[in-house]
Amino acid sequence: MIRMTQTEEGGWTAWIATTDTFSLDKLPDQLRSVLEEPDFSDAVVSRLFPAAYTNDPDAEREYQRLLRDDLVRQKMETLETVERHLNTAEKVDTPIGTVLVVQLTGEDLALWLGFLHDMRTLLGTRLNIEEDDWHDDFSPEDPDASEWVTLEWLSYLEEHILDALRQSEGLGRSRVDLDDDDDEEEDDDDDEDIVDLELDLGLDDDLGVDDELESDADSDEEDTRS
Repeated sequence: MIRMTQTEEGGWTAWIATTDTFSLDKLPDQLRSVLEEPDFSDAVVSRLFPAAYTNDPDAEREYQRLLRDDLVRQKMETLETVERHLNTAEKVDTPIGTVLVVQLTGEDLALWLGFLHDMRTLLGTRLNIEEDDWHDDFSPEDPDASEWVTLEWLSYLEEHILDALRQSEGLGRSRVDLDDDDDEEEDDDDDEDIVDLELDLGLDDDLGVDDELESDADSDEEDTRS
């Protein structure tokens, strides 16, 4: 369960349920282990830092020389911000498990999106996900089942934070109160706004797990035309 409400001050309160198979506070260390001493020949690191000049090796080397350290530092700072939010979050015990109550600003939402994108990229690469229908490959008997569940939760959380950020940018309802039932209430314009916002934030890449919202919006547009 994930629920987000906008505060009177314009910030956001996020209620995020944790379970035995999903716990956000364990994720920052996974990403930190990759970023502290990044091996740029590693598949995960290559996806986190995609080439800017795929057809110009000289330009790419210069780009990496000038910006690589800054790019790594930015991701580390984002990770540390999210980790700080998790460490200071209120923990509420409920019948469905522990719920984290996290206070976020509009700027925080963008940082969380960056962190979630990086974590989904990390997990998706390790699970060899390349297609949009990756959900169909999941099996509870899979030895990596916990990572599949985590990826599903991160996708769900990212969608809700995208929606909240859209509200902060004035692209939709003035107040959001999202739960499982609310996904069915999104209209075509809302889906397109989410996709546009994701593109603006630079969160689109060629990993299938990041194409779902765009694919949904395209399907809705095709249905409308037909």
